Amino acid sequence: MQKSLAVVAPVAGAPVRPKRKILVDLLCLCIERSQLVKVLSVDTVRYVIESALGQIYREGEFRLEPLWAILSKEPGLTAEMSAAPLLAFKGLEEQINLRIRLPADVIGMQPTRAAELQRAVDLPSERVAALVDELRSAEAASASDAEARREFVTGNFKLGRTSGARPALKPQTARNQIVTGPAPKVKPAKAPTPRSRLILLGALLIVLVLVIYFVAVR
Repeated sequence: MQKSLAVVAPVAGAPVRPKRKILVDLLCLCIERSQLVKVLSVDTVRYVIESALGQIYREGEFRLEPLWAILSKEPGLTAEMSAAPLLAFKGLEEQINLRIRLPADVIGMQPTRAAELQRAVDLPSERVAALVDELRSAEAASASDAEARREFVTGNFKLGRTSGARPALKPQTARNQIVTGPAPKVKPAKAPTPRSRLILLGALLIVLVLVIYFVAVR
């Protein structure tokens, strides 16, 4: 069996990897423990899987038909060699909470022979358990991110508040109030005083005297 570094155990404290990468690791682990690696290395099969991942992993399920179509064209690989790791991966369906769709040719195999091929792939329980735990952490992180995005879009996110109620409007302060002030007072006109009357009368007499003088001179 060829030595491969394609499937690496998760490191404690490492960032949560995307779910699709963990699923690819599980499938590659099944391939690593099968007879298929006598013809193709795990790294080569991983490259094939990741290249077609858009067709394989979509709509919440893992469809193995595209991978089967590629493996069936590989010289030296028999149908049973290709089917064994896929059946082993199918056996993890309940554990990883994912629907796995087998190729039609594999589904058409005799049930007893398919069960024998699945059992022939001896998966290390510790490595499987580690990847399953990592997968659950990834799902929890994904759900948390989705909830945070939903709250952000709907406007229900919290900004240091203890409840979801909208903050009350602040009363107007001296800085944001419009200062109107009191209306200007109109001073009433003052009545003429006796002194002002005398001054006015004197001015009129002077004008009259000047008029009489100019008339007499002519």
